[in-house]
Amino acid sequence: MRVLGAVALASVLASVLSLTGCASGSTAAPSPTNTLSVGTTVFALGQRSDVSAVAGTTLDGKQLRLTDYTGKVVVLNVWGSWCSPCRQESPELGRLARSKAFKDVQFVGLDVKDDQSSASSFATFAGMSYPHLFDPQARTLAELKVVPPAAIPSTLIIDRSGQVAVRIIGAINAEQLTASVLRELKA
Repeated sequence: MRVLGAVALASVLASVLSLTGCASGSTAAPSPTNTLSVGTTVFALGQRSDVSAVAGTTLDGKQLRLTDYTGKVVVLNVWGSWCSPCRQESPELGRLARSKAFKDVQFVGLDVKDDQSSASSFATFAGMSYPHLFDPQARTLAELKVVPPAAIPSTLIIDRSGQVAVRIIGAINAEQLTASVLRELKA
């Protein structure tokens, strides 16, 4: 009986961990207007967090500010080369960033808790040719109050004014991401 209880507990814990990616955590965030599925939250216009102040150095040593993309829809993906779900979703993100449907969308990566060499090699391998902020101590991630600090991978769809329209905690679902981005492009 104890073995069955332990197996059941392990199964529940594994399910919870798989929903949040490589890790989990919590921070205060705006209340959602509409939850599409586990891990995806859509925020109403009046409840969106402003993230336009996010800035830093990219993997290739350039300076990047999200304000550089004001007026564009931005997909900001938080990832690490050490994170298994990140490794699985990254090639799909690279493919989406290159697709014609996303030609008016700016993709930006936020590589956290990583070393620069591993991150650069993995980004190239996965076909993620868009810019990536390098955040080895996760300080930039901590500034994103809308993303729990240990929720890696996570993806934010940022509207044209620099506010978070959609938050996806955990690995992306390409169809769901596409629908959310296209909805924001039409807004």
